[in-house]
Amino acid sequence: WEKFSRAGVSPIGRDALELLRIEAGIPRFGADMDENTLALEVAPESALSFTKGCYVGQEIVARGTYVGQVRRKLLGLRVDGDQAPVHGDRVSNDGREVGFVTSAAWSPSLGGVIALAILRVDAVTPHDVLFIDRGGWALRARLSSLPFL
Repeated sequence: WEKFSRAGVSPIGRDALELLRIEAGIPRFGADMDENTLALEVAPESALSFTKGCYVGQEIVARGTYVGQVRRKLLGLRVDGDQAPVHGDRVSNDGREVGFVTSAAWSPSLGGVIALAILRVDAVTPHDVLFIDRGGWALRARLSSLPFL
């Protein structure tokens, strides 16, 4: 630590690391995924091997890739305003529930609120205006490609 300190490096803390994770679109166990989540739903394709054989989960990855598609996926949202949604807030499109927020933060680099959400892929398009239910009032949001930065 002393070498870093002498070089002018400052500690950043957990909140800053969480922001960097969300901006990078990297899922975290316990927030964006759990033991019931498929890797194909949350991992970028570059994180999965479609050619390597004999690993835990390989059959599920192959089946999801070559036989059928996943029904839901971790997607990025740009949220209007300065209020961040929280884990579990429901996302709707045209009055129909399409998923839920998993992580969110204010991004100083982007000048706005960003969120990760598990959404039904057949129920959203890039041009849709989505609404996030904050318990009595709604936040407007649009899909954004990952990583945000």
